[in-house]
Amino acid sequence: MTAKKKVLKLDDSFTEPEEIVLLITSTNKDYRMAYFLNKYLKFDFCRRSNLQYSTKLKEQDTAEYPVFSCEAKEADLSWMLVSNKHSYGNLIKKTGNIDYLLIARGATEEVNVADMLAKIRKIPNVIFVNETNLQAHANIFEVLEKLELLIILEEKRRKDQSQSYKDYN
Repeated sequence: MTAKKKVLKLDDSFTEPEEIVLLITSTNKDYRMAYFLNKYLKFDFCRRSNLQYSTKLKEQDTAEYPVFSCEAKEADLSWMLVSNKHSYGNLIKKTGNIDYLLIARGATEEVNVADMLAKIRKIPNVIFVNETNLQAHANIFEVLEKLELLIILEEKRRKDQSQSYKDYN
């Protein structure tokens, strides 16, 4: 009796989510930047928990970076606006004067980056905006993973609170 050989084929339709990261320099506060992106790009950003990220400094173990997010359900795309600045250092290393990261994750082939850049440049107090090459930043993939985990955990917490409220009533 001989063993049967099984052949497994990879499904080509499944791919890892892709990201687009725009770097923004602006004098706007984080909540104002979210407001203007909502207004100019028709987003629906809402405030999330701060991202806690290790600074590896002796006086401060972690720094907190404000996060805003929204979902584009029809396009299977999620957006995050993350502050890059903290007194203990930038979230993304070696980004100089970059104040914010605007991150698209998911079906990014639908995003017209040139159009978005043009609209963001019209926002008051925006000094610079450009797309970045993800490979150029050493810790960006780690930050993207932490952001995704933050959003997942916060959504789970909200569902649990909603369920416990329903159970209470």
